[in-house]
Amino acid sequence: MLEEYYSRLAILNTNPDALNDKTDEDKTKLKSALDKVTNNLEGSDDDLREAMNEFITTFDELGLGEAGEAGKTRSLSLKKGTNLPRQLINDVTIMTLKKF
Repeated sequence: MLEEYYSRLAILNTNPDALNDKTDEDKTKLKSALDKVTNNLEGSDDDLREAMNEFITTFDELGLGEAGEAGKTRSLSLKKGTNLPRQLINDVTIMTLKKF
């Protein structure tokens, strides 16, 4: 799930034209989903995962691109039982939000 989240952010960050043909309403939905991730950084892992899943779902519904190739730009392998890397999630989420 974490790699899916990063791969979608990578699409937005490496393709500045990805949002050009989207309506303001679509952009607002996507931004709101990213804001929810930022707002849940201090919450539980479950809350943060739920927020990231909401962003992934919104991204996919808007048809913003295939995440497969972009997802290969990051390699994350978290061991079972470790916490989500909140600072990294925060940094890339904020970087992406600045595009809106």
